[in-house]
Amino acid sequence: MPLWYDTRMTLDMEINNFLLSLRILPTLKGFYYLRDAIKLIIGEDLTFSKFKYDVYPRVAQKYNTNIANVERNISNAIDTAFLTAEVNVLSAEFGNTLRAEKGKPTCREFILLAVDKILYKYS
Repeated sequence: MPLWYDTRMTLDMEINNFLLSLRILPTLKGFYYLRDAIKLIIGEDLTFSKFKYDVYPRVAQKYNTNIANVERNISNAIDTAFLTAEVNVLSAEFGNTLRAEKGKPTCREFILLAVDKILYKYS
C-alpha cells in the first residue's frame, strides 16, 4: 500500500474531493457506490478484476442492494458529472483518455481512471 494510506479518513477525503470536483454530489447513491468501489480497488488491488463479479457484488452487499442497482447508480452519477461539470475540469482530470465519439467513459473506465488519478498524486 502507498505511504499516504495512513488512515481510511485520508483516503475517503481524497476520493470525496475527487468526486466533488467532478460535481458528483453525495445526494446521489452512485457517489457512495463509486467511493466504495474506488476504495476497494485501491485497498485490494482489484484493477484487473471483473467488476460484475468482484467489485460490484461487494459494494452491493455493503448497501444491501443488488449488482444491477449498483451499476445503474454509478452510471447515473457519471452521467451527472458529464452533464454538470465544467469541460475544463473534466479535461484536467481525464486529459486525453476521453474520446469525443464516446461522450463519457464506461463505469469501469471511470473507476479505473479515478483510481489511477488518486494513486498518481501520491506516487
